[in-house]
Amino acid sequence: MMHIAWLKSGFVKVFWLALFLLPHPSYAEFDLSVGGLARTYPAGALAVASAGYSKKLYDEGAWKYGYARTALNAGSIGVVNRIGGEVQFAPISILLLSFGQDFTFRAFRPGFVDCTTFQCVGQTQRRFVRGHFVIAVKRVSFLVQWRYERVRSLGGLPEFFDEMTVVRGQSGGETMLSFLSALLVKTTDHLSLGLAGLSTRAIQSRNSSLMAGPAGTYKFDSGASLLVGFGVSRSPFIDPGFSGFSQVQFPLYPGPSILERAR
Repeated sequence: MMHIAWLKSGFVKVFWLALFLLPHPSYAEFDLSVGGLARTYPAGALAVASAGYSKKLYDEGAWKYGYARTALNAGSIGVVNRIGGEVQFAPISILLLSFGQDFTFRAFRPGFVDCTTFQCVGQTQRRFVRGHFVIAVKRVSFLVQWRYERVRSLGGLPEFFDEMTVVRGQSGGETMLSFLSALLVKTTDHLSLGLAGLSTRAIQSRNSSLMAGPAGTYKFDSGASLLVGFGVSRSPFIDPGFSGFSQVQFPLYPGPSILERAR
């Protein structure tokens, strides 16, 4: 049974207020995207979807615009299921700030984790603040995404395993800080190549994970995008090893994010 204490939180009250006010047909635009994430070591994948309503606060063309957006997000791979929502604010398209909360329901027992010691199944609650900054000069682009979150695992064991970041945390409450950075050079109208890195640190438990290496993105004429990369992956649960990762996104109804609109 879903734990519902989060429904009384201040964030959720603000979220539902924004969700009901923003989508008025004369006021906001609907967006919908689907996609997926995958990595090879440790093996994992997730199908994702996001639906939202947004309103431009001003528009002076190109990247010179700002917007507000509310969204419902979901992800599933059968044994891991996630649902949540967020409120976004972009004072200018290249700079985003977002507040959100989601729940994950897991029936996942990976072979590289001792699930008698670490909480692998059950429910995980996350409250987060995240954002991004992106800048492009001629054919070179630089992206930084960050995420600060408070995570609770609702189970009987003192520590939990996080399937997304491959770190361990305290079940009663763990603070996690993640950074994704990418430096890319546009080689053709569709293809960009460069370097990317993803790191996550669990503050209270004092452990971290890291993946870094070459990466590339490909933009299709349809608006879909594909990110592929590889590098060395490290975490408390696995020995350092080679890993490939990929992310694909299909904006069925494109939203205001400059990451979706960039071509």
